[in-house]
Amino acid sequence: MIWIVILFWVLALVHIAPAFAGIAPKSLSRLYGVDGADKSLLVLLQHRAILFGLLGAGLAIAPFMSGLRWPVLVAAFISMVAFIAIAFVHGQTRGPLARIAVIDAAALLPAGILAYLLSKG
Repeated sequence: MIWIVILFWVLALVHIAPAFAGIAPKSLSRLYGVDGADKSLLVLLQHRAILFGLLGAGLAIAPFMSGLRWPVLVAAFISMVAFIAIAFVHGQTRGPLARIAVIDAAALLPAGILAYLLSKG
């Protein structure tokens, strides 16, 4: 049980960290390597940050709510794989977005271990 809590919290941190950047548009510009003058893009990134916060909150409480575990884990897995695929398709193999893709790729390991542990009962 302790490993389930730890692994969910690791994934929660990966998803909550960018959510805090959503509070400060300058942080979003640095995190994603985008022009801070593009207000429309900053609005979209702030909205993305809120969604990450929600997913992170779900991951943080999932160890204590068995009915939430699989749906939140699947959502996190889809989110990470989708970002990696989109970044790759658009040639973002260097710079800030590549760094985020690497973090997501690394987070797939705890997600996989967590899926294995959950499947064992």
